[in-house]
Amino acid sequence: ADTAFANFDMITYAKGNAVLRQLGIWLGDDFLRGVNAHLSGHPFGNADLADFLDALDGASDRDVRAWADAWLRTSGFDTIEVTRDGAAGGVPVLTRHGSRPHRFTVAAYDEAMRLVETVWVDLADEPVRLEQLAGLVVVPNAGDETFAAIRPDAWSWAAVSRGLSDVADDLTRGLLWWTAIDLAESGAMALPALVDLADRHLRPERHPVVFEAVGEAVLKVVRRAGHPDEVPAQLDVLASIAGEMLAVGDPLLDPAAARILATTSHDQDLLREWLGRDDVDQEVRWLVVRRLASLGDDSFIEAEAARDRSVAGGFALLRARAAVPTVEAKEEAWARLWSGTTTNHEFPLLSHGFWEIEQTELVRPWLTRYVTDALALAQRSGQGMGQVIGRSFPWLPHTEATRRELRDALAEALARDDVPTVLARWWNDQVDELDRRR
Repeated sequence: ADTAFANFDMITYAKGNAVLRQLGIWLGDDFLRGVNAHLSGHPFGNADLADFLDALDGASDRDVRAWADAWLRTSGFDTIEVTRDGAAGGVPVLTRHGSRPHRFTVAAYDEAMRLVETVWVDLADEPVRLEQLAGLVVVPNAGDETFAAIRPDAWSWAAVSRGLSDVADDLTRGLLWWTAIDLAESGAMALPALVDLADRHLRPERHPVVFEAVGEAVLKVVRRAGHPDEVPAQLDVLASIAGEMLAVGDPLLDPAAARILATTSHDQDLLREWLGRDDVDQEVRWLVVRRLASLGDDSFIEAEAARDRSVAGGFALLRARAAVPTVEAKEEAWARLWSGTTTNHEFPLLSHGFWEIEQTELVRPWLTRYVTDALALAQRSGQGMGQVIGRSFPWLPHTEATRRELRDALAEALARDDVPTVLARWWNDQVDELDRRR
């Protein structure tokens, strides 16, 4: 049970999906032939990984078992780096840092980000030169065919930064956004540069999935990597983008834009006006109530609770009360968090309300207490609650000194031998994340 709780995560789902896609791309039509042979060979029965690999191996000339060893039995992820042979705009060279074979498309654009050509590339131990793409902007893995971090060359990225919203293909545009987010999360791009990219290129975005995912991801990076003094202005940028999107009046984009605006706006008059309307979605209404509460106006909480007596409304009420920026409200929420009577549905909502993004200074006295109180609760609870506690980590826009203090407190706790398995897994991940922020 401990192993199951500790390992069913994004590696299982997101990476698993990506790996299967890469296997299909790498084998081509042989993949379908192998899958058909596998299913035909085990009707109404059970099979294991070895059986599946046997079927694929029999359908292809490629070494499927070696592929499985590299992709399924090797930890970590690869990085695909682009460099230029010669001056800026010279011959692009792709280099893999890692141990896996990759097959993917490289899209080539002119400096206005108009598509010129797409080529397939097999990348393994040896770098690949793309002579035919000299002088062009190159985007590796343009069709999201493999699982790897992308590190573009400076010349290409400068063109992408100027013309990201001009990329016609939705999938490639989304991939470039995720490259930017990964660069910011890893420290290769400064957070202000990511916010500026959103300011220039998220405004014209018209694909609802791309808009919502990028808006939420940028907000997540602001929360995890921002500086307390800079966060209000960065939230204002996101609120401005969302407000502009709402003004367009696209029914596919409005829900996401409303949620982002309700989460980031400092315009209390606008937020109060929303609560006086009948056409505002109930989820958004609670976001507005919580945002007002976090900004110091908690006068709408009880009225909204009376208006919405659903189970979801009860959960939203907990989060809104915990967001009130007073010592008394925080102490009350803190006591309830660690009482041992809070359910696994209530706990993350209380926690999210407690750790409001612009309340870093207010909640600072509770930061290291999180480590000791979380450990105590996890020790007397099951692994399921340990996972909830680990996921409710206090990610906030800390100063470097505060981030280091929190990291050291976690590392000290992990040095003990009584940290429950699942909580230890989550805390090790958080230590790694905090180290990346240094």
